[in-house]
Amino acid sequence: MTGERPTRLFTYVAPYADERLGVRGTGFTAVLLAYGVAAVVGSSLGGRLADRSPVAGVRAAAAAFGAALLGLGLAGWLRLPVAGVPLLLVWGGAFSVLVVSMALAVLRRAPGPRAETATAVHGIVFQVGIVAGSALGAAWYEAGALAGVPVFAGPAGLVGLALAGWRGRSFAAD
Repeated sequence: MTGERPTRLFTYVAPYADERLGVRGTGFTAVLLAYGVAAVVGSSLGGRLADRSPVAGVRAAAAAFGAALLGLGLAGWLRLPVAGVPLLLVWGGAFSVLVVSMALAVLRRAPGPRAETATAVHGIVFQVGIVAGSALGAAWYEAGALAGVPVFAGPAGLVGLALAGWRGRSFAAD
């Protein structure tokens, strides 16, 4: 990736792994595979956790997501792939737990005829968030501020944690 500029929004992850963690080529392919496995495991665990308590799932995922990104920023700053790669995997797993937990929390809050609309709005909001985050990451990359991406994104997870703590009872079913 060195010397190449990405043209798609979500491609800042590869340059970050290359430039900040020194992970490239076949090693990066393996990391992406492991990231996918972490996402599948996160979805499975997230489903179990969310079934018991979607708000607890949101809280756990937001905390892990935020901490993983802040740790990833530190690992990138220190150029420590041995720490950064596992944090990439935690990030992927935590995001999957967050998606599943939020979806179930929304369904529990909007049962019956409102569930379809609530699910659609939830999906749209998540997609807008993903695109916005990708656009910001790409813009930071283009501006030469790649190292700041996880440090900027990490607090977003912590804001989610704070909101889930503050408004968590809003997701209890009527």
